[in-house]
Amino acid sequence: MVHLLFKWQDLVGAFLGASAPFLLWWFAQKYEKGQARKEHLYYLARVLNDQVNTIIGVKKTIEAFLANQLSDLLTNIENNPEGVYSADYAFLPLFSVRPLDDKTHEHTTGSNYVDNKIDQSYNRSHDFPLGINDLRGQFIHTLEMNKEIAFNKLNSSESQKVLFKAQVAEFIKIVRRDIIETNIPLYLKTLIQTEVALKELARIGILKWSFRFDAKYRFYWNRKSFLMARNKSYENIEEFFRLDVEKQLKEILPK
Repeated sequence: MVHLLFKWQDLVGAFLGASAPFLLWWFAQKYEKGQARKEHLYYLARVLNDQVNTIIGVKKTIEAFLANQLSDLLTNIENNPEGVYSADYAFLPLFSVRPLDDKTHEHTTGSNYVDNKIDQSYNRSHDFPLGINDLRGQFIHTLEMNKEIAFNKLNSSESQKVLFKAQVAEFIKIVRRDIIETNIPLYLKTLIQTEVALKELARIGILKWSFRFDAKYRFYWNRKSFLMARNKSYENIEEFFRLDVEKQLKEILPK
């Protein structure tokens, strides 16, 4: 019996000795992957923060354009002498609107929620420049159409002035409603939700994140309760970060 015990101990010792290099390699690989994922998360957070600052700059530029150049344009149209056609111009300033790079959503973060928010941010970063280009196109079209009416005298000078003022005023209204009050706040909210979640995931790691938010790591009395909790997981995560997101939005989008 003692002989068998010694043989068993020898066998276990031999197994551990042989497997030690593999275990060390496995833990080293896991550590390196964990560090690489953490660095990637912080990289994504920096990229998103840069995008937030870019969009804030775009918002300020557009607001200044509406308040200054277009306000002056309306004043100039109004002050044109009677009988004179209005062919005044204003120039929408050039500014950079860079979409997120493709590599921002090439790798998984380990969280379905965070991956989904990154995809949303990526898609909106590509849609937003299209909206800005459409904005430029509409403004140029308005000016060119008015120029044609004025130079060809298709209407009386007074009718042309009234029409031009109405077109500029409508353009201002559309930009404020669609860009300033809708698209930009929605895009910024998505960016900040993603950035906040990314930073927390990088801070606590995917294991703690899963235990905190993943329904499968909790106890439920039946499958129905589990499915209900799983279906509300995204909603629960957004509620968890809601106050932090709202605080940041208030700082960058003061009323």
